[in-house]
Amino acid sequence: MAKKHGKPKPAPGILGEDGIIELVRRQLDPDTGRVLLGAGADDCAVISGPGGDTALLFTTDAMVQDVHFRLDWSSPYQVGWKALAAAVSDIGAMGGRPLAAVAAVGLTGNEKESTLRELARGMNAAGRLLGCPVAGGDTVRSPRALSVTVSVIGEAGRDAVITRKGARPGDVLLLIGDIGAAAAGFEVLRAKDKKDMGAAERRVVQRHLAPEPPVAAGRIAAAAGGVTAMMDLSDGLAADLPRLCARSGVGAVVRAADLPIHPDTARACRNLGLDSLAAAVSGGEDYALLLAAHPDRCEAMAAAVSAAANVTVTIIGEVTDQARGLVLLAPDGNPMPWPEPGFKHF
Repeated sequence: MAKKHGKPKPAPGILGEDGIIELVRRQLDPDTGRVLLGAGADDCAVISGPGGDTALLFTTDAMVQDVHFRLDWSSPYQVGWKALAAAVSDIGAMGGRPLAAVAAVGLTGNEKESTLRELARGMNAAGRLLGCPVAGGDTVRSPRALSVTVSVIGEAGRDAVITRKGARPGDVLLLIGDIGAAAAGFEVLRAKDKKDMGAAERRVVQRHLAPEPPVAAGRIAAAAGGVTAMMDLSDGLAADLPRLCARSGVGAVVRAADLPIHPDTARACRNLGLDSLAAAVSGGEDYALLLAAHPDRCEAMAAAVSAAANVTVTIIGEVTDQARGLVLLAPDGNPMPWPEPGFKHF
């Protein structure tokens, strides 16, 4: 996840999210049997499906009150929606089709019946939109805060799964969707707390509270061919592109002038005196898809996605040799230091 509702200070010895994942991964047995891709490697675990020609995709995503959402900003309906949408986004990021979700909800015991009803309704509505029915789950007592953990199973052809590993120097970098809106919505809420918002500000707040990840677009892109690597931008471009590059063993050049920033995002940032480029690069929770694609096939793939999924597809840069590292070119063409992520879990 990305732009959260707090900035915890790292404690001594804390490894950071990626370091913790790597530490845990080393304690687990290597991928074997039907486990084709396991812990820490990608957006989903990949399991060989029945018959061997289908892959099952598994993912889980947790949200905790006052870290990922605030109940004075988000309705229970929006909390349920966002929890489901964030988890399903991972399935689309690997070119898969979601099949079903289950949810584990931690309750303080003080919730009203209406809160529980609206939480379930929000998950159900997002599942209906994204083609992922909620099939059940679990409840547990959580005395300090409400929490929602959603796990999703999806499927894809075994040879059609797109991972973060596969980008090659010379590939084109693309985004499906636009970026910065959720971060702008977060800043609007911080500044105005739902009061006196203009139309553009209300829309970016909605993008923050109830995102609509382009799940079908990921599946269409994978089917169109030419995609060599893909992931969703849950933590934002500044945090997630380095992960894709590390997994593929490559570098990248991104052109700031080409980043897709919605006019609502630009207007909301301007109203607050904020830099929309910073929101687009360092902000997260837009759940746009980041892709690397073969240069000879990227235009046909982009056209197929745009036509079928009604979403923007934008070329933002190129994949380079790993030795070049990560380069962000300012709008004037000069290189900038690679920006820090807007949020760190630990």
